[in-house]
Amino acid sequence: MPPNNEREKYCFFIINNDDIVEPPQSSEIQNAFVKGTLEEKKKALKTLIKLVSNDDNYPRLLMPVLTNLQLNQDHELKKLLFLYWEVVEKTNLDGSVKDEITLACNALRKDLLSPNEFIRGRTLRLVSKINIKSILENLVQAVIENLTHRHFYVRRNAIMCIYSIFSNTGTDLIEDCIDSIESILINETDLSTKRNAFFLLFHLSQEKALSYLKNLMTATDDPVQEMGDIFQLIVLEMLRKLCKIEPSQKQRLMNAIFMLSNSKSSSVLFECANTITQLTTAPTAIKIAIQSYLNLLADQNDNNVKLIVLTKIMELRGKYAKLLEDYISDILNTINEEQISSLEINEKVLELTTELASSRNIKEIIGFLEKEIVRARKMDESGDQATTTNEYRYLLIKSINTLTQTFPETIPNVLRPLMDSFLMFDNRSTYTSLETILFIREIIEVHPEHRQSIFEKICDSFEDIRSHLVIRVALWIIGEYATTQTDVDRAFDTIKKNVGSLPLYKAEANDNQNQEETKSSTSSGPKVITKTIILPDGSYGTETIVLNDPAQARLQNQGTSNSNDDNLPLRRALLNTDDDYIGSCLAITLTKLAIKSKKNLSGKFNQMSIDSILIICALLKGQQSNKKRHSDPDSKQRMQLCLRILSNPNGLSSLSAIESLLVDQGKKVFSKFLETHSKLNTGKKGKKGEESLLITQPDEMVVFRQLKGRTGATDFDITEELSGEGNGMNENEDFMNDVRKNIDAKIYQMTGYSDPIYAEAFVEVHHYDILLKILLVNRTNKTLPNIQVELLTQGNLKIVEKPLPTTLRALSSQTLKASLKVSSTDNGAIYGYITFDSASGNVPNIININEIQIDFINELQPAECNELDFKKKWADYEWENKVHVNTASATGDLREYVENFAKAMNVKLMTPITEQDQLSGFLVSNLYTKSKFEEDCLINLSIEKALVGDGTSRITGLIRVRAKTEGMALCIGEKCKALK
Repeated sequence: MPPNNEREKYCFFIINNDDIVEPPQSSEIQNAFVKGTLEEKKKALKTLIKLVSNDDNYPRLLMPVLTNLQLNQDHELKKLLFLYWEVVEKTNLDGSVKDEITLACNALRKDLLSPNEFIRGRTLRLVSKINIKSILENLVQAVIENLTHRHFYVRRNAIMCIYSIFSNTGTDLIEDCIDSIESILINETDLSTKRNAFFLLFHLSQEKALSYLKNLMTATDDPVQEMGDIFQLIVLEMLRKLCKIEPSQKQRLMNAIFMLSNSKSSSVLFECANTITQLTTAPTAIKIAIQSYLNLLADQNDNNVKLIVLTKIMELRGKYAKLLEDYISDILNTINEEQISSLEINEKVLELTTELASSRNIKEIIGFLEKEIVRARKMDESGDQATTTNEYRYLLIKSINTLTQTFPETIPNVLRPLMDSFLMFDNRSTYTSLETILFIREIIEVHPEHRQSIFEKICDSFEDIRSHLVIRVALWIIGEYATTQTDVDRAFDTIKKNVGSLPLYKAEANDNQNQEETKSSTSSGPKVITKTIILPDGSYGTETIVLNDPAQARLQNQGTSNSNDDNLPLRRALLNTDDDYIGSCLAITLTKLAIKSKKNLSGKFNQMSIDSILIICALLKGQQSNKKRHSDPDSKQRMQLCLRILSNPNGLSSLSAIESLLVDQGKKVFSKFLETHSKLNTGKKGKKGEESLLITQPDEMVVFRQLKGRTGATDFDITEELSGEGNGMNENEDFMNDVRKNIDAKIYQMTGYSDPIYAEAFVEVHHYDILLKILLVNRTNKTLPNIQVELLTQGNLKIVEKPLPTTLRALSSQTLKASLKVSSTDNGAIYGYITFDSASGNVPNIININEIQIDFINELQPAECNELDFKKKWADYEWENKVHVNTASATGDLREYVENFAKAMNVKLMTPITEQDQLSGFLVSNLYTKSKFEEDCLINLSIEKALVGDGTSRITGLIRVRAKTEGMALCIGEKCKALK
């Protein structure tokens, strides 16, 4: 172990020495210093600096450097000497200063008084990095003399050098320079030097610094503009520190901070707002801070700055939501562009807006969203802009969904522009239309008062819907919520109009056309009439008129019908898409409407049934004639069932079973589904607002900050009252046990206990960086020299910093560090060997180390994801891994299996499991998680309980894993295979 009196080493820079294949001997470097040319001396000194900066000690070269290099006036050599004196070891093992360093102080003192400004300033920077008091005592007087130098570069570095001396030794060595610093502060013209002087004077004498600041603030009418931005920033920093250390002076100093909020500098404005929010909770002061943030949002064009400012505003939302509500219009003005420049900015603005919505500003927010919906409809969808546009449309739908949870009265205002703008998208924007119609479906069930208006609007705009996925949902809505006979007739007429003329498929149409042509050709031809007419020149001529030409009439009718019918989205979806499910949806909807018409005792029932049968028969015949496309047997079976129901009117005399299945049961199932998945239930309304008002409990302990003294002040907001949660000893013990288990899981044994060197590694994962702390223990009674740990990697791991060579005394230990970079979540391995010199020094000893498996999947973190985001990511991510499940189970409890799977994988279970799900014998659930690298992973678990012949139960099914990257999907899949 190192001795207790060993001084901590400071490293200000490190230089790579990989270009040095074999380190030179001390005698070789010394000969270069003594007998070499100037270039050889520079090269040798560079080599020495590289070796010393990497912990190779050359103590015998201190005197050759002093005698042969220090007096040389070459500028490049001088720069190298400053680096050398910075990294060289200056003390002995007992902590005393080396004699050579004492001699070097004389040379440094001469450089501090050199006529060259650069040498003076560079020497001052070197002295500021020395923290040994006995060395500084010899140099402090020369440093103070530089405060009055004519060049500002020297004065600036002299001030920071004095601050470094003050930080390391206190005021013992610099008590006489306070007046000089104050004089520099008053008379200095260079802004950087003035900033450094105020910084130093504040630490040496707060009274004089505050007195100078007070005089500066009252000297002119606009003192803030006369200060530079860097001076204003240091003033803010010092005032903030003083207020936290001495809260009694806060009232006196806040006026200066308020004056600085009028600065034109963006950085000063930002720091001033941060300072105000940390020091006070007064509403007037917080409004000044909020206005400063909003001014930055309006004036800055940099998207990164806007993101930072919006993050700060969102941090104020928890405490000052009421104050932020008055500035909602200024926040919304951040989104004022025709095209989206930054989706993250728009997302934060919409999130902040929905959180700040109240009865006072909801009209303004809804008006803004109506305009944004119309604007988003006209946005560019070409190239890469299409993804951004669709993302923004989805954010608008998500914001409207959130607002309607708390303010149901806004539904009519947002629903009409939403349905007018977002239902007609197709191709790349289909997801936007689908989310819109799903949102409408939820509203029409949860809020019955809007059913009629939504129903009428869907019927009116049905022919504008282009996506077959949206058409399926629209068919279900108009089939379920058409209650009165008027609604049934309107819904049926809408569907029939959008189906178009029969037959549907071309093959069927061609057969009929050929038959008609054959009949017309055999029966009769066209009728021809010839008559005499007078031509314009007075002569006579003949005119032939053809009447009742069947072929021409057929061509005209066919062209007219085809041009009209081909523009119908429902007909086009039935003919051109491979989605057979839309045909079964259409058949079931027509059957529902016919049953409702029969129930309402309408006279149109017979005609409605006949039309429905013709449409369904056309669908079935088209599927049968189209040999190229594979038809879904389930959809075909549903359509055949609908035909059986409609073609047997006598069977409809008792509608109880059919109504329960088609008319009533569907709505009941959907209502039950919304009980666990809907966010529009009125029972949850106002819960969020009530939680935000619950600040403290009645029996919570009261803390008096004034009784804490200065030791109670922390770097946190001084206005925060610190109070304990009152956790018991059992909770603390559980917490410590979890911490110990977490630490033990990260320790890997690298060598055995009987090896000469015992080694173990502690692995810390910091996002894309891996820190490896290797503990080496010398198990022998001899000193082991030149111990080197050679690490090799497998996978996407790359060694950035290798462990440094070391020497271990008998029975001592030391910790080495190594840094690695990782580029993805793919599993990797670290292996290698440890070498140390033998007693003879000829052949090194080698110890192989155990392999360390780096499994990043163990770092999975459960994360929150709503259902809409999950479905969107599931559609976007292309990498999928499927794992089959076939596990023996004593109880066959599906719920227990899913919960154990989620716990073992450390993932979030998104689908609530009910008792009915368990009794059904099969279960489908979604799970979500994130890695340390913020990579999403979506898991869909579809399982069922199966009984084997011997009476035991087995759980079978499929696990589908989707991720954005291939490595993530493969790694999660392998872990699922190990757990199944």
